[in-house]
Amino acid sequence: RGQVSALSLMEFEVGMDKAKKAHKTCLTTMRSFWKLAGKRKESAQLDALLRDLLKVLETNDKALACAKREYQMLLEKYPTSTELHHSYASFCDSALNNSRDAEKHRTEARSLEGDHGDDNAIGLKRDS
Repeated sequence: RGQVSALSLMEFEVGMDKAKKAHKTCLTTMRSFWKLAGKRKESAQLDALLRDLLKVLETNDKALACAKREYQMLLEKYPTSTELHHSYASFCDSALNNSRDAEKHRTEARSLEGDHGDDNAIGLKRDS
């Protein structure tokens, strides 16, 4: 059996790190949004609160777009990665609030695990 190329492995790991970091940013910014939104402010402070809320939403939108882009690129390149499908399912649930897509990717991961066992966690093509 051949080996996974070092370049493919590095590319996969960098992409996963970037997607997971953006995913985490989505979650932390939404937590910050709700903390800010729950604060009672005097009318004189409302402008500052609204600016803060908009800044948090802008950060969230950028992180969401980054995570989507990274996950989609990875899914196109590594469609048999069980680790990737599980991670994307978590992103769909927690950041996109899309349980249908989450379940689709969990099902795909389970199917791949049944086909390949733990051998295909990353889903990289092996060199011959």
